[in-house]
Amino acid sequence: MEEDDIKKYIKEKEGQFLERKSIKTDIRTIANAIIGFANSDGGKLIIGISNGKIEGINEYKSKINEILQVSIDYTIPTVKVENKFINCKNYKGEEDKILVLNIEPSLKVHTNQKDEVYYRIGDETRKLSFEDRLQLMYDKGDIYFENTIIKDATIEDIDFKQVEKYKEMIKYRKSALDLLCEDLKIIKNTNKGYEITAVALLIFGKNPSEYFPRSRIRFLRYDGINEGVGYNMNIIEDIIIDGNLPTLINKTIKIVGNKLRKYTKLGANSKFETIPEYPDFVWQEAIINRSMP
Repeated sequence: MEEDDIKKYIKEKEGQFLERKSIKTDIRTIANAIIGFANSDGGKLIIGISNGKIEGINEYKSKINEILQVSIDYTIPTVKVENKFINCKNYKGEEDKILVLNIEPSLKVHTNQKDEVYYRIGDETRKLSFEDRLQLMYDKGDIYFENTIIKDATIEDIDFKQVEKYKEMIKYRKSALDLLCEDLKIIKNTNKGYEITAVALLIFGKNPSEYFPRSRIRFLRYDGINEGVGYNMNIIEDIIIDGNLPTLINKTIKIVGNKLRKYTKLGANSKFETIPEYPDFVWQEAIINRSMP
């Protein structure tokens, strides 16, 4: 069985889930490879096979100990690694071993001691840019987009009339700033001033599309039931709706509601009644769900 594993690890092509390293490889390079696997889809790091031949690891006792502790000493937070030694003969014909490090995909984003993030892409372990690292953190749930501080936003970007409406709705007795900073915690009051989160701008901002160009709704109405393009374009109404989330939802509901057909017929009680084309709760819920960040 071990002999079959050795053959597989020598012949299998390096890729998304497998990489081979010499025992002589710098310990930080090994750490980055482990981080890359953990941050992506997991994989196996084979120590002791290089350039298609079995070098083995027995001659490097102290290095083996370093590798066994690498996830504790060089990864933040610690990556869980399962270690397995496989007996073999090295290229000199001597009894030896290789070390297989099995790394499971992690739900967290891991860094090295320099706070660098690595990610496994194909047969490469790549250092991520700040933007890619941020996206990875969003994807894994380490941070949430709503909580991101928007660097250039100020307290002047908040529509306090909208905040006051919300206060009245929930019967909140303290100030609007208390609501935003203390209860909802979507604005942070720091020594350097107010820090505005993405969710504060999206819900209570005067003009969220200034910071998020796609935070708007486009209402298109076509002639017929199919979308035409080019010479066959059949758009008969094109409305761009801007504003914070409550404004977007309310304006869209009003526009769509005015476009839906209503039918009048004689009801069971011999009185005429008007029936909407679709129940209000159905299409209104669809708009609200599609509008949420």
